[in-house]
Amino acid sequence: MPMQRNDSGAILLEAIIGFAILGLFAGMVLQQLQIAVERTGQGSKRAMILAESANIIERVGFDISLDGETGQGPFETVENATWRLDIEPFSDGRQSPPVKATGNLKQIRLTATWPRGTAVRSLAFVTLRRVPQ
Repeated sequence: MPMQRNDSGAILLEAIIGFAILGLFAGMVLQQLQIAVERTGQGSKRAMILAESANIIERVGFDISLDGETGQGPFETVENATWRLDIEPFSDGRQSPPVKATGNLKQIRLTATWPRGTAVRSLAFVTLRRVPQ
């Protein structure tokens, strides 16, 4: 009479190994998904900072004076983010401007800063405005 083999132990071991491999792949996929969600949030925060910074720069000359002032404050829609506005006379080191301008040029620099983990991120926006004489 031929002997019969009992393979139920081997099948159980293969199933356990298969589940372990699936668990490793699931862990890697979830980790990549978490990284993607964090980057999306960072991109959203950066876009909101960009929009608010443009709004602040647009207000210069209207409700923000061009008289060489410095201002700072928190962003309204972005938590823990701050801005600093510096307005100075423009000078590029040349004796005369390449194009004759009627009025003075002012350099407007807005620096936005916000925390990201243990580091501090920042963006700087620089533009020029002509002040009529």
